[in-house]
Amino acid sequence: LLQKLYEMSRVNPEPIKWLQSLPQKYAIADDATIDDLDITPHIKKAILHNIEGAIGLIEEVHQLSLQPDGPFAYGETAQKDLILFQEARGFIVERSWNEAYQFFQSVKLDRAKAQKKGSCDEELLELAKSKRKQAKEMFEEPINTFFKRSPEKLLEEIRLMKPIIETLVELAIQFSEQYGKAKNEKGLVDFSDLEHYALSILADEVDGKLVPSSVAIDYRERFKEVLVDEYQDTNRIQETILQLVKSGDASNGNMFMVGDVKQSIYRFRLAEPTLFLQKYLTYNENPTNTGLRIDLNANFRSRPEVLHGTNYVFSQVMGKEVGEVDYDDAASLKPKAPYDEKKMPLELVILHTSKEDDEKDLEQVEEELKKSQQEARFIIKEIKRIMDSNMVVYDPWEKKERPVEYRDFVILMRSMTWSVDMVEEFKIAGIPLYAEISTGYFEALEVMIMLNTLKIIDNPYQDIPFASVLRAPFVGLTENELASIRLAEPKAAFYDALKQFVRNEGAGLKSATAEKLQRFLLQLEDWRDLARRGSLADLIWRVYMDTNYYEMVGAMPNGKQRQANLRALYDRAIAYEKTSFRGLFRFLRFVERMRLRGDDLGAARAISEKENVVRLMTIHSSKGLEFPYVFVAGLGREFNKMDFHLPYLFDQEFGLAVKMIDPEKRLQYKSLPFLAMVEKKTLEMKSEEMRILYVAMTRAKEKLFLVGSVKDWEKTKKNWMESQRISGEKLP
Repeated sequence: LLQKLYEMSRVNPEPIKWLQSLPQKYAIADDATIDDLDITPHIKKAILHNIEGAIGLIEEVHQLSLQPDGPFAYGETAQKDLILFQEARGFIVERSWNEAYQFFQSVKLDRAKAQKKGSCDEELLELAKSKRKQAKEMFEEPINTFFKRSPEKLLEEIRLMKPIIETLVELAIQFSEQYGKAKNEKGLVDFSDLEHYALSILADEVDGKLVPSSVAIDYRERFKEVLVDEYQDTNRIQETILQLVKSGDASNGNMFMVGDVKQSIYRFRLAEPTLFLQKYLTYNENPTNTGLRIDLNANFRSRPEVLHGTNYVFSQVMGKEVGEVDYDDAASLKPKAPYDEKKMPLELVILHTSKEDDEKDLEQVEEELKKSQQEARFIIKEIKRIMDSNMVVYDPWEKKERPVEYRDFVILMRSMTWSVDMVEEFKIAGIPLYAEISTGYFEALEVMIMLNTLKIIDNPYQDIPFASVLRAPFVGLTENELASIRLAEPKAAFYDALKQFVRNEGAGLKSATAEKLQRFLLQLEDWRDLARRGSLADLIWRVYMDTNYYEMVGAMPNGKQRQANLRALYDRAIAYEKTSFRGLFRFLRFVERMRLRGDDLGAARAISEKENVVRLMTIHSSKGLEFPYVFVAGLGREFNKMDFHLPYLFDQEFGLAVKMIDPEKRLQYKSLPFLAMVEKKTLEMKSEEMRILYVAMTRAKEKLFLVGSVKDWEKTKKNWMESQRISGEKLP
């Protein structure tokens, strides 16, 4: 919590002042009302959003009642609901919080008027019921969230939290000071330090305000123009630095900014897209005292089908409420690349399991239902189809064609959660795939076998690693042979049972198994001797050579990758011994601690991203790049809302919100500032996810595939068709 508070403060020009301002938001006067709080307009906006949604749904119910053979009885109910919802909207917009509270205490929706069975179309009746239920839930949600506790109770809770916030701020300031001292002692700086050092050079404080220093004035005289790229990703301290070095007033001057707020996807790095939006909305095509806005919406990258599909989606979903900018004609993309007449339509691929799957073997169904594998297999199939059909990549500027290659494909995902499954599926298919992943190394079969070999060299009295090594290709025992060893000494350690088995077999005519094990035991003793007197890296390489395991894995599927993993283990052993630590036991303990923490090292790179390979990357990593064929995968996954489950939330405008804690009753519940912050952050999260999708869709040059999985296709399709039926709009 303290570290996050510190990070939030550092994007402000004056971090200590920002921290000290946080408790003031909880200093509520005795005669104050909820209407006096700076969070109230945002809360009312969220409530209105729900009420407007409920009104829209009830209007749809009314339309259904007016259709031929429609549920006419629901028309009367819908009219009553509509009057009530509009009255509620009036209380939120025009009345005080106390008046709205009194109104919502007495609000109760009437029961729907009964529709005589057989008097209307049953399908329309069910649709009307469903729509009214949705409207009722949407209307009642803010009532249950904001109006269950009295205004006096809500204000008292805020006052009670003020001492807690003051303590947190005091600790955060101490943390900042101690952390700064620790960095100074080691001669280290982080990125925010560089920003603040630059600010300290460029600004002086006069009467509590930052003004340009002599250095900043010198830079103003030196620079004719200040050019800023990716302006939508700047934060507040960066904006302050830019304002200090440019000439002119706050809204005009010699600063030229280039950016696209629709591609602002770094809010998690505390970027402030509102800085861009303020200027975008203020500037216009006919400047007076403000700057000039030039809409650069011509696209010289993609085929028209990619852009038309993108415009179609975002013209319907992106707006000031969600998306933070209207997707109007000025924002829509205009195709300007001189492509040929070939049609390359955007494809939406919805994967799901069919009912026939229920009759299949359970294990097979579970495998098929794994969405990551399902989507990977579709993408593999499509890549093979495109490669086998001898399709070409067209250069619109050179008017030339060339055969499609693996490097022309990219798979974009919101996060790399599915990366290991994707990589494995591509290995099986024999398609080279490059992915920057930080997991999967310790789970690689060849790495597991070598680590188990090192474990029994250190201590052979570890049954599971010992059995694993005996099953490895360089020993190669079968299940029956392992069972025979166990029967030789049922209650002893497996190592002792193995030695007893060799002795028993050696008493008579030696079996092939005993001879194989005799050689392994001699080899194991040599390795253990080397572990005591030699280096760890030499031991690992000796095992590779003695067992020929390095060559074995090279002959297996995806052999280059497996050999790269083994080389990485050797290289990491060398790096480990360059530290003050030594020895096999400590190395194994180091690896085990990493695994217990959930850390991993990432699979070794057997291929480079510059080779002819398919690439798998996050949407964030793809920003600024372009690819002929783009698969946007994982579109059926839920948004990540884990932050909303924390006991605290941060915001540059509202500061810090925490859950209310009653230590005497041992209760914890959401305070009004926390509820307001959740509403604000939910809208911001949806806007950010929308912009991330926009970035993904605009990476494609020739062909775009949108790939998602749904669990219940029939239910999903029904919901979509209902929405389409009410709106009257047909999908293209």
